[in-house]
Amino acid sequence: MRRLHNYILDEDNNPVPEDDVLKWAKWFEENNRQIAREEIAGITISTVFLAIDHGFFGNHPILWETMVFGGEHNGYQKRYFTRIGALSGHNKVVEMVKESLNTSDYGQTPDDRGSQESSDMAGDEPFC
Repeated sequence: MRRLHNYILDEDNNPVPEDDVLKWAKWFEENNRQIAREEIAGITISTVFLAIDHGFFGNHPILWETMVFGGEHNGYQKRYFTRIGALSGHNKVVEMVKESLNTSDYGQTPDDRGSQESSDMAGDEPFC
């Protein structure tokens, strides 16, 4: 099993492993890790740089995550290998939330309407 790493972003927003935990913690505390955020009808879609590799069993670090807070998809998340994949995935999650708002029947529960999740949220990039 490979060793998990902490990461920081360089001046060009590229992830760089950081083995010095104090330097990593300082960077983590002082930098804004959010790369995209949308608010739609009281629902927040947020994409962040995780700064800790979440690729526990893979060969590539998983360093970005999109999450939905509120609404039908509350708690929905997708993780990504690259910043570009995360930004693309963020936009797809925003569209998923917008679509669910356009098609929602407020008299039914989400289970009555069926799942509208897509298994292709990260586009061409592998994802978790």
